[in-house]
Amino acid sequence: MSTDLVTTTERMVFKAARLAAIVHGDGGAWDIGNHINYLSPDELRALVVVLAGMVDPEQTVEHALGYITWDEHGQPVRQDLPRCTVRELADQRLRVLTA
Repeated sequence: MSTDLVTTTERMVFKAARLAAIVHGDGGAWDIGNHINYLSPDELRALVVVLAGMVDPEQTVEHALGYITWDEHGQPVRQDLPRCTVRELADQRLRVLTA
């Protein structure tokens, strides 16, 4: 891993924390776009990794995503989330992709 990527990843910790707060109710779609629209591709990749690191894979999908009640267009979303942990969902998806 290059020093530049580590530096970028470290810089994305603040952005990830702020983005999590926005998504959990401290803002809306405009705020999300304003927060990420100007990131470079390397910064976006680092942000994804940092955000993934903030997710506990042992929590239920419902707990991890139950607060999301709208989509990227501000429209209501369905709440029929899988009843399993994030890790179990990832494992299920992996089994489908490798079958």
